[in-house]
Amino acid sequence: MTSSLKFPDFTGTSPDVKPRRVFVRERYQDVKVKEFGDKWRIDYWDYTATPRTKRGKKWSKKYVPTKREAQKHADEFMEQVNERNNSPQLCSNDGDTFSSLAKMYKEKISCHLKNSTRINYEYYLDTYLIPKFGDTRLNRIRRVAVQDFINAQTNLAPKTIRNLHGTLRVILNEGKRWGLLKENPAVGVRLPRLLRRQHSLMTPAEIRSLLEALPTPTNAIATLMINGSLRFGEVAALRWKRIQTDRIQISERFYEGEFDDTKTDAGDREIPLNAAMRKCLEAAWKDTKYRKPDDLVFCARNGAPLNRRNLLKRHLKPTLEKLKLPHCTFHDLRHLHSSLSMRTGASPEVTRDNMGHSTVDVTQNIYTGTWWEQRKAAVEGIAQLLSGIA
Repeated sequence: MTSSLKFPDFTGTSPDVKPRRVFVRERYQDVKVKEFGDKWRIDYWDYTATPRTKRGKKWSKKYVPTKREAQKHADEFMEQVNERNNSPQLCSNDGDTFSSLAKMYKEKISCHLKNSTRINYEYYLDTYLIPKFGDTRLNRIRRVAVQDFINAQTNLAPKTIRNLHGTLRVILNEGKRWGLLKENPAVGVRLPRLLRRQHSLMTPAEIRSLLEALPTPTNAIATLMINGSLRFGEVAALRWKRIQTDRIQISERFYEGEFDDTKTDAGDREIPLNAAMRKCLEAAWKDTKYRKPDDLVFCARNGAPLNRRNLLKRHLKPTLEKLKLPHCTFHDLRHLHSSLSMRTGASPEVTRDNMGHSTVDVTQNIYTGTWWEQRKAAVEGIAQLLSGIA
């Protein structure tokens, strides 16, 4: 016997019957605090796990004496729980740990960072932060634990510790932005005082002797850095097509094995060519077989970029020791440019633009130094002025 009952078609093909609409109820839990001995307690469902898991949260009556205060803490806590339960699962199956947050940061944010920033963050994460906090749940990371971690890094330089802390602060701040943390425990941590190394400025005569004694191509690189304020990465990425008759165009740099944009937006600039710089570039043109527009001006025998550490170890340091000159690095040569520019009477704004800084403060307060004879002349000038007034 054939049934005469007809079932509606929920596929949407029947013109007379509309498809059934399915509603998903938002998971919202409004819990009430209960007494549990010397503690206050709540129970709630965690839907981020599969299957759902029943969890509890407690507050000691020693720190939360009244039920009203405990309910306030519970309501704030449940705001985060409800938000997480009703959002797609952000972290991996190992829960809301620092490792899962770091992994998510690499997947979602690292693609927007400059190569140099990404490389530094990954180094501090893999070397220090994940080994320390990797398996710790985010809500278990306390500010005092971060402070103890910072204090324990006695073998690191203050600047390195600050960079390490900066990486931790940035990662946790994204966790806060994504609703995984109520506050960032890295904010408010005390850091070691940053000791700035005093730069011993070479005199113009010492600079000339250094440039004459340096082997090729380091002498040409040093000339460009002192005269034109180029960073080493900018010199390493300099291509023939960027060299014009009266200027050099800076639009990229080579850092830690990768070509990248300039360090800052202000670093994308043009630098005037003087006679000394032009002479070095002409010599580099004669000495190289790589002369296509996209070829590097200074490169290894195979056309690859030069290694800064090799030139520092093999050329710059031995030459400084041989001439008994003050210790310096390639970066210090940029400090020389700023100080020499001031000595020639160039305005701070001109020096800022040549160096590719965003503000005059950076140029003046960090990169510019003075020589003893300048300071002496200033003191003598005051004495002459006062004696003239008298």
